[in-house]
Amino acid sequence: MSAILHSYYQIELILKHIKKEAENGKRVLFISSNSKWGGSEILWALTANLLTESGHKVAIGTYYPYEQIKHIVRESSMHYSLLPETEKTNLLNRILVKLRLTAPPFPDPLSALLDTQKPQLVIISQGNNIDGLPFMNACIQRKIPFVTLTHLVSEYFWPFLTDEKINELNLSFDKAEINFFVSNSSLAMHNKLLCTNIRNAAIAINPFVKSKETVLPYPPLSEGRYKIALVGRIELYHKGYDLLLDVIKQQKWQKRNVWFSIYGSGPHRELLSRMINTYGISNISLNEHIDDISKIWETHHILLMPSRMEGQSLALIEALHYQRAAIVTAVGGTEEIVEEGVNGFVSQNPTLPEIDAALERAWNSRNNWEEMGKRSRELILKKHPVDAVHSFSEQIMKAIIH
Repeated sequence: MSAILHSYYQIELILKHIKKEAENGKRVLFISSNSKWGGSEILWALTANLLTESGHKVAIGTYYPYEQIKHIVRESSMHYSLLPETEKTNLLNRILVKLRLTAPPFPDPLSALLDTQKPQLVIISQGNNIDGLPFMNACIQRKIPFVTLTHLVSEYFWPFLTDEKINELNLSFDKAEINFFVSNSSLAMHNKLLCTNIRNAAIAINPFVKSKETVLPYPPLSEGRYKIALVGRIELYHKGYDLLLDVIKQQKWQKRNVWFSIYGSGPHRELLSRMINTYGISNISLNEHIDDISKIWETHHILLMPSRMEGQSLALIEALHYQRAAIVTAVGGTEEIVEEGVNGFVSQNPTLPEIDAALERAWNSRNNWEEMGKRSRELILKKHPVDAVHSFSEQIMKAIIH
């Protein structure tokens, strides 16, 4: 009994400390390395709101304007642009600065933000495990504690890694308070790429933040047609949509009563449309991004992700919550939440034959998609915390206290 009382006493002390820290209003800076708002921004943005509500002085630095984040981050005064003011100088000066023959006429926005805000903790959200290095180095130079949040790690990054870069990355990650990865597979790939065993690592789960009812009924078939949805950024090399077209342009898929719907925006939208027309694929549509994902799952039966790389896809998490099975490639954290024959189908490699085989297995089991979708929701609720944002913010709070 005394041990239990001691534990309660310790918890009470920690809670008092958290309250005191909140009252003191620690200065916390969130930085994103991404050039546009996307699914990988949601976790840190919602966490920034929570820390603001608990009394901390929060600032945010991004390369995209506040307009892209205002639906999540409510205070515009929190936002700072990391874009350099190069447009205010002439072409000759820009060339001289690039060649390092003269000093920039304006201060580096990141350095200025760190020096003016003087944060006591920096949370660095990076699209992959490479592009946050300048942020880490800036914090290390100023002796500012920092945390990293990595969304994507892939062996396709190896061409960009030299021995010198690998050593620098390992040293920088080692100096972080915590290094978060969105899946165990991403963490394992990071260790492989850099030949390390990162000591201060943790897993942060991407959140499911939809406010509407997620138990959507399985849609009826219209004229016996099955509808397969692909949801995500239209970036062919990343999402593997070129592989999808190579598969479904085969006569067997053109003759079947199945429809493929692609939803999203991105740099390869026009290219993808041209490829569809060139291949003469008649059972596919290219649709704009939809904010309310539930509208997709009101009419579609299963998710397809032929990705070459992933971290832990929000589109996949959403589909599972909406009681839909999924056909995925074994990249990133997909196999951590999709089990072959249980709540989906897994292509072990992002190649034409294996994606075709996984899609074939799914087609042959199409009468089971509804039941598999129910198991999808059961499994995702078991494997993911109900409130991933609070879970992540609690770990950030511990870093603040530390």
